[in-house]
Amino acid sequence: MTTPVRPALPFFDVQKLIRLLIESWLWVAGAVGLAVIVALIVILRTPASYIATALVRVQDYEQNVVDIPDIQRDDLASVESVLTIESTLASRPVLEAILERKEYGVTPARLGIASGDRPSKNSMIRALAERVRVGLVRGTRLISVAVEDHDPEFAATAANAIVTEFLRLEFEQRLGVSSSATGFLNVEAERLRQEVADSEARLQGYLDRTQAVSVDDTQNIIVEQLKELNAKVIEAKTERLQLEAAAAQIRSASLSEAEQLLSIPYVANAPSVQTQTRAVAEMEAEVANLNERYLEKHPKLMQAKSQLVEQRDELRRTILKTAQSVDAQYEAALDTEKKFSQALAEQESRAIKLNGISVEYKSLAREVEANRDLYEAVQKRRKETGITAGLRKDLVQLIEPATPPDHPVKPRKKLILAAALVLGTLFGVGFVLVRHFLDTTFHTIDEAESSLGLRALAAIPQEPATGGKTLVLATAPAGHAAEALRTLRTSLVLAGDAQTILFVSALQGEGKTFCSLNYAAAAADSGERTLLIDGDLRLPSIGEELFGADGRAKAGLSDVLAGKTAFADAVVRGHLPGLDVLCAGVSLTKPAELLAGKELAEFLMLVSTQYERIVIDAAPLAAVSDGLLLARCCEVVCLVVRAASTPRKIVRRVIGDLHQAGTPPSGFVLNGVPVDAKGYYYHYSSGSYGSGVYGAAGAAK
Repeated sequence: MTTPVRPALPFFDVQKLIRLLIESWLWVAGAVGLAVIVALIVILRTPASYIATALVRVQDYEQNVVDIPDIQRDDLASVESVLTIESTLASRPVLEAILERKEYGVTPARLGIASGDRPSKNSMIRALAERVRVGLVRGTRLISVAVEDHDPEFAATAANAIVTEFLRLEFEQRLGVSSSATGFLNVEAERLRQEVADSEARLQGYLDRTQAVSVDDTQNIIVEQLKELNAKVIEAKTERLQLEAAAAQIRSASLSEAEQLLSIPYVANAPSVQTQTRAVAEMEAEVANLNERYLEKHPKLMQAKSQLVEQRDELRRTILKTAQSVDAQYEAALDTEKKFSQALAEQESRAIKLNGISVEYKSLAREVEANRDLYEAVQKRRKETGITAGLRKDLVQLIEPATPPDHPVKPRKKLILAAALVLGTLFGVGFVLVRHFLDTTFHTIDEAESSLGLRALAAIPQEPATGGKTLVLATAPAGHAAEALRTLRTSLVLAGDAQTILFVSALQGEGKTFCSLNYAAAAADSGERTLLIDGDLRLPSIGEELFGADGRAKAGLSDVLAGKTAFADAVVRGHLPGLDVLCAGVSLTKPAELLAGKELAEFLMLVSTQYERIVIDAAPLAAVSDGLLLARCCEVVCLVVRAASTPRKIVRRVIGDLHQAGTPPSGFVLNGVPVDAKGYYYHYSSGSYGSGVYGAAGAAK
């Protein structure tokens, strides 16, 4: 038998997660508090910083100077030019100029460099650059120059100094270019005019000597033909080599063996072979499917097998036909390769001959074209006016100088505190959720029922007074645990009113002994003659629990099954009327052999005539197999699971073992549930309802 599959709880249960967060509010509050403390420390330890911003506008007019030697064309209407100016506003030359001018008051101490150090120029430039932020205002031609510093006056001074020094350096550079441009253009114009005339004469003389016409067009045609022939030669050679290799493999193989030929890649990759191979594979799959559904002599199966034989014969014929055609294809490919190779050689000869003529021609033509372009450019420059005036125009214009700010920008107290609250909340919630999802135990009855596929018989709360293994029906009969055990008694009666009930658990310490002892007491309290048997022959505990140290030496189940002691001599009266106890007896090293015999069934048959309820406490199933042997002789198997303790995988494995043994559990008991866990255990309120009943003080006698 296999374990029945039941749908698990939804992975994302909103109500469950909300309840979890409410119950774990201390963790979330602690994380938020810690984050706020860290944020306050950051705020208190961070010195105030001020940002002063100067605003400049980039001109959008066209310059008169274009691309000629030593002169650069500035197309300020383009975005690239604006971005270039943005990048150079706070460049190294500008920062060096600021450091060299004493009126700006840039000292090592001002830049945060210790007075005892002797900083280099590079270190001071880096320190100043770290305070500067240059950025383009989106959607405009405005550039902001911002300087951040702890002194608002220095921040404004430095921002204005950057703009001033940039304009000064730019003006000096353009003025130097303007002074040398005129003389350079005059000399270049005369030199280029002579070079144009000389290069044109040389080109014409070469054409007259070689009588070459349309050299470029002819060469282009030959080059294209060479490319086509070369590609065809490579393609023919590749095909010939493939066929040659395939022919060699076919000759080494037997033409009568289709399986050997199919191992040759050329044969296997042939379209006809692949098509037939797929047909055989599909037919084999169909035969395998029919073979599972029908008997050997079924008409459909026999017809499919006949078709499979035909398909395999057709595949063999196709393979042999493909292999036999390789030699003819190889000869044809070899002939094709020779023809293309010969045509390629002839075309290469023509190309070499033409190259001898075109090389010098192209060289002379390029020389003429280059000289003519340079000459025309210089002539244009000589005719232009206003070069110097155009060079001296400012690239940028200061439209809003920086002023000392009134309020610091750092630390941003509200933002830091808001971020601390958000991050602290996220961290706390995340920690709670991670801890919850990593928890592999059961907390609620719904969780256990949905995961295990079993119904809950009872949920027993964990009360400090019970100690975990106390006879609570005698010590605290009005408590929540006692009432839960009476619910367990009722659930087992409704489950079938079985006579023999076995309590098992997956691991030690789950509370099966506690449940079996108190359930037996509840059954006896209801007027039923009950026998409690300690079936844990390895680590017995019921005798010691009820009778103290004397319980270890009492004769019990092992002695009765071994025939050493009669049942009447081994059974002991319990603490409640109607309850008898059979201890485990002498501890055994191999109790499984004793429980596997027929003596156990005969013994239970004997005592069933004397008692209305027989309750057995078994050893943990995940540790030993004794409980499975006891389960064979019991009518009801009750699985005890400790809340927030037993891993789910172990419980499922134990349930699977019980199903395989043919004794599936009738239900489970969720033991050790916190009394005050809302949503985990439902009980009567601690008000006046229920006072004076079940043995409480003042109860009616």
